[in-house]
Amino acid sequence: MANLAEVASEVEQAVEEKAYTVDLAMDINDDFENPQARALLMRDLVVAAAVAAAGRLGTVECQAINGTGRELRATVGRADRRYRIKRACRIRGELEVRANSDSALVGLEEPEDAVLFGHIEQWVFGWHLDCNERVDEIFVARVLPTPRGATYLQLGPRHTLFKAPPSDTDTTPRFEGGPDEGLPGFDGDADDDLGAGWQ
Repeated sequence: MANLAEVASEVEQAVEEKAYTVDLAMDINDDFENPQARALLMRDLVVAAAVAAAGRLGTVECQAINGTGRELRATVGRADRRYRIKRACRIRGELEVRANSDSALVGLEEPEDAVLFGHIEQWVFGWHLDCNERVDEIFVARVLPTPRGATYLQLGPRHTLFKAPPSDTDTTPRFEGGPDEGLPGFDGDADDDLGAGWQ
């Protein structure tokens, strides 16, 4: 988990340092001034930072999934762990990751020979922004068998990689409703949260 914690740290730093560039981009064209466009740009910051961190570390591989999606890969024992970079949302205080019936993460089953021969484990590298578009938590969790039609992925225990300390600063949202909560189309496959059409 140490290498993934380094990736998480670099993601948090990148969002902190570069989030203002999203405002600059939004100001260029009034057509961009909508919640989904803003969320897409914030997602791109996160993914770019994770890819750069994985490349620098060398011990964590990064692969493209269905176009713009990304997953981090690491071997743990006999398991090939694949951490899909996914936006999380907070539901009743718990971080959840939206599912899609077309997602490769839905309908997974544990291979019968996994213990003997090794296997692929599907995990999520989940990230969440607060109402001021700052990273407030990054975690990893194994994806458990999730029935098709489920709203959220069934996840194992969340292992926190980064958690922002409580802030005494103004908590008035910079962005109405938060940067990624409840936006249509943000339940897509891969790690893009954009739907298959974006892929």
